[in-house]
Amino acid sequence: MVESGRYPAKATIGEPVLVGADVFTDGHDDLACTVRYRHEDDRTWSTHPMSHLGNDRWSGQFAVDRLGAYRFSIWATVDRFGTWRRELLVKENAGQAIVVELQVGAALVAETAARASRADRAVLLELAQGLQAASEVAARGDTEPGLALATAPALAELMARWPDPVPAASSDI
Repeated sequence: MVESGRYPAKATIGEPVLVGADVFTDGHDDLACTVRYRHEDDRTWSTHPMSHLGNDRWSGQFAVDRLGAYRFSIWATVDRFGTWRRELLVKENAGQAIVVELQVGAALVAETAARASRADRAVLLELAQGLQAASEVAARGDTEPGLALATAPALAELMARWPDPVPAASSDI
């Protein structure tokens, strides 16, 4: 939008529409932001993740593929998985026990599995069981298996694929 919505923004077919927002939360939780968009004739929304640029600024984009009006909305939610993983690493680096944190992570991954597709659900449940088992190993002093699983790119990718469907905040435009 231009001048706080006074005029509609214009775009060219095939070129990205850049979207920016200042998004923040009270506390130290990580955030996840997406831009949701749809053509005026579409019933369903498409989503694209936004990138954190630093200092509360987020950026995203979507492509215009046909003439007409588009609607978009910015959705923000607390990134529980990202926050959990960051805090797990902080505790490990400080030499603190991470047994309970691995159990919390297992529950978080299992919760995400409930909203995932059948194929992803099976993988997420297996990863949740792995985190639970790793917590038992960590209780005996070996944190390496739990850390390897918690920081695995495949786990982060799956968790990002199935975010919490209810935003903490949204802004329809």
